[in-house]
Amino acid sequence: MMKLARPILISTLLSTAITLGACSGDSPGERASATLPEDFWLNATTQTVQMQDNRFYPSVLQLTSAQPTRLILVNNGDRPHAFAAPQFFQAIRIGHLRDADGMIERPEAIEQIRLQPDETLEFYFVPETPGRYQLSGNGSEGTIVVGTRW
Repeated sequence: MMKLARPILISTLLSTAITLGACSGDSPGERASATLPEDFWLNATTQTVQMQDNRFYPSVLQLTSAQPTRLILVNNGDRPHAFAAPQFFQAIRIGHLRDADGMIERPEAIEQIRLQPDETLEFYFVPETPGRYQLSGNGSEGTIVVGTRW
């Protein structure tokens, strides 16, 4: 079973509270903390991004605004790999991160997620702001596109 190395591999972990808006007028930077029930994520769209030796596959990730999303990050490479998209992370409602052992972290803010070789992590979130966001890590480049429909 693949494990996350400890300490936690999130470069910026401001708190362990999940960040969610308390009212519809909240902007991504003005969120109140609350915990969603686990069943909120049952209808999440699932996508997988594989990372290996300076490459993301797929290199373009298409997401739908306001759709709960489960993103499975897999590092198939021989060295640690980052999934860095600071502007994207500021434009989403962060749910939680779950490692292969079921350990859950509820970060309030993220700048990047780092995975060790042969590591898998599930990232739950809701994209809020449509747009194109740069994705990078270890020489890899990609794009995250959030649209209103696909």
